[in-house]
Amino acid sequence: MADSVAWFVADLARELTGALVNQYAVEVPGVDRPGAAAIRCVNLRAYLEPRVGARLALIGEAPSAHGARFSGVAFTA
Repeated sequence: MADSVAWFVADLARELTGALVNQYAVEVPGVDRPGAAAIRCVNLRAYLEPRVGARLALIGEAPSAHGARFSGVAFTA
């Protein structure tokens, strides 16, 4: 099951988003540190892998500007 999470995150990082910034694929100069996109991918995998098989999933429209933008995890408190 962890492989399915790895594939999902890899697909997410390859996704072309046009004029939008795919935070799992690129770093924004002046905002991100080098390697930030890869760190976000690692964080997302670490968050999702223990939750594989969960009975409930919350699906959001878009990651928050202050959550996933920096951590890679879609929902933050």
